[in-house]
Amino acid sequence: MKRRLSSLCVDPMWFYLYMNKERDYKEDVVNWMLRDESLTKGYVYVPICHSNHWNLLILCNIGESMESNTKSPCMFLLDSLHKREEDMEPTIRKFVSHLYKNGEKKEQEEVLNIPYKVPKVPQQKDASKCGYYILYFIYRFVLDSPDDFNINKDYSGFMTEDWFTQDDFDSFCQNLPDICKTPDNELPNVVTKPSIVEEEKLRRAASPLSFYEKVQATAWLRNMVGARDFPAEPSEEEFRLALRDGLILCNLLNKIVIGTVPKVVEAQNVYTQIAFFLVSVEDMRLPTFDLSDLEEGGNSAKIVGCLLALKSYNEEKQGAGARI
Repeated sequence: MKRRLSSLCVDPMWFYLYMNKERDYKEDVVNWMLRDESLTKGYVYVPICHSNHWNLLILCNIGESMESNTKSPCMFLLDSLHKREEDMEPTIRKFVSHLYKNGEKKEQEEVLNIPYKVPKVPQQKDASKCGYYILYFIYRFVLDSPDDFNINKDYSGFMTEDWFTQDDFDSFCQNLPDICKTPDNELPNVVTKPSIVEEEKLRRAASPLSFYEKVQATAWLRNMVGARDFPAEPSEEEFRLALRDGLILCNLLNKIVIGTVPKVVEAQNVYTQIAFFLVSVEDMRLPTFDLSDLEEGGNSAKIVGCLLALKSYNEEKQGAGARI
């Protein structure tokens, strides 16, 4: 199958954060998508979790002109439980309009003219497989869609109720662990991108700290070193205080590379332990932070950047080990 270089699958948390009513993350989410050049992609896959149910939004040629005869913009919402379907169209159009506004791409009235379809795709047989269905929707769409989608010609040539069989879906679910372990260069539809670690190295040290990145780093810390006293959504001060003595950081490093820090003790000089951590991370050629960043007024963004780079390093290390 021809490799599709113009595709993007966004983080499953992004649309959820965009719809969050308690805090406003709309600008963050839109800017993350623009950073990933979503308006230049032929296909953008947006997982949506709403009312405890997963749907898949597919944005096709979303940055192209409405006058195009070969790459017409359109939007599809694939739902494996149509009986639960709510009218998501206004929210989705608002989301796309926000993308256009920040990307200085099109006027709002043009968004209203983009075709929005909810095709009758195969339905799940139980109440718990919606997440698997959006994975399979993406997988099948990549396999079956043309390189240049034209809604007048290609819809709905394959997104139908008999798009795939239950046996096809069950086989996919059964083989999913092996699919996830497949080396990138053997996957027909994988977009070649710089490693996450490389991307993290290129981040500006002074970039603003986003709530999502801090929550992501915190969740990983809690999982890796059992830091259950660490709040799931810490304030700036709570975040720095929890890391200031170096215990969590050194224990984390020893989890990733056993024996990196030879002795971690609570009574040891705080600065010695943090220095051990920073020197070790620097030796791994990953971004670090300054001791002063752990103090009041420090740069939390640099700390989060360091932790996310370690997270990526650990994931790549584990992935490489699984392929040996």
